[in-house]
Amino acid sequence: MLSSGSADRSTSYHLDHYTTIVNNSNKDEIPENEYLHTNKYHPTILSNVSPNDSFQFSIVIPHYNQLSFIQSTMDSVFNQKCDNVSFQVTIVDDGSTEWNTKEKLLSLFKHYEQYLNITVIFNRNSGLSFSRNIGIENSRAEWILPLDSDDMIDSTFLLKSWTLIKEQDELQNNIIIIPGLRYIDYKSTFAHLTQNVKSIELGEWEIPVWNANDIKYRNLLHCSGIYRKSLWKSIGGYNPTLWFGWEDWDFWLRADRATKGIKPLLIKGEPLFNYRLKNGMHSFCKENYQLCFSLFQTIHHTEYSIEDVIMAQKYIGIHGQSIKSSIMSKIKVFSDNSILHFWMALIYQYAQYNSETQKFSNISKANDYYTMALDYSPNGVTWQIILQKSLMNLGSVNNYLKSKKDLLQLYEKNKQLEELVLRIYDVSV
Repeated sequence: MLSSGSADRSTSYHLDHYTTIVNNSNKDEIPENEYLHTNKYHPTILSNVSPNDSFQFSIVIPHYNQLSFIQSTMDSVFNQKCDNVSFQVTIVDDGSTEWNTKEKLLSLFKHYEQYLNITVIFNRNSGLSFSRNIGIENSRAEWILPLDSDDMIDSTFLLKSWTLIKEQDELQNNIIIIPGLRYIDYKSTFAHLTQNVKSIELGEWEIPVWNANDIKYRNLLHCSGIYRKSLWKSIGGYNPTLWFGWEDWDFWLRADRATKGIKPLLIKGEPLFNYRLKNGMHSFCKENYQLCFSLFQTIHHTEYSIEDVIMAQKYIGIHGQSIKSSIMSKIKVFSDNSILHFWMALIYQYAQYNSETQKFSNISKANDYYTMALDYSPNGVTWQIILQKSLMNLGSVNNYLKSKKDLLQLYEKNKQLEELVLRIYDVSV
């Protein structure tokens, strides 16, 4: 068990004594993270980690209403058999609504602070991705292990991971350490694992062979792969707009493209990562796969054909009424995120769409969202916004000429686009 860098800190604690404003941290320590800094809220931090500490691993545990499970998660971390490997643990509470959450996490902090390098961060509700970003930003380790607060790891996980890392002739940003995954029952505890209770085991996930093309169509790695913090920084962190899940799939896809090909290294032998199965997990995208994948395609539009992306835009507009409230909740937190405004614009636009006449009506709300999407848009996404806004406004007397001009400019850049618009929308200019 590791306690590198810890000391006897038997002081009486109170939350008010440990308020830290992230904005006052050493600016050189804070990465230029395109996703992290869109939330201006500053969290409360409890920590026994000093600014000068450094570790080999940082275990980042996002937490939201998982008080029934986080003790087992922490027990599995505490029981790591790796005396010569240093690590820290960062728990990020995502504005949990369970009764007594702050008091219970404070108690957890006080219990482990003499044995572990531990930090607990209380953030407002911003989602799993943002919680991970906050935890990783505050980490002081070279290697990051994301661990959800209802999952558990084997006692040899960090030691075997470090052994595999040290075996590499050259360590580049593209190396990912992947443990095998075992599914465990909803009621499993750490005691069940240590006692080797087989009844909690629900099978294993056979991790696919990495394929740079396949990752466009399905996720190939689970959430608890270990990677370098410098990789996280280089791709801008986890994407908080993915309110429907798939943040790991998105992360691995972007990591692969940024590094010209990631290199997953599988830890051989028994699975070291225990993934808890619960009723209703990821149920929205199981039931609405095409809608989720359409959202995913508009984010990663360069990965797919232009026709597929346009059809995805249209699908979001036609079938997106059920997700308006979810997107609006994200906009309240990430008000300057272009893709969120774009999705809302599509939904309002197609709510007034007449499939027989191929016309839109009552489009003022959609125009408002398109304007905001353009205001916040990175260059790569702009063509999607201009295309849909122009198609919508061709039927408007006031906006016809500008819409026609914008479409013609898009067509000059891509001749295929004109053919697709004619075929999909029966529109020519």
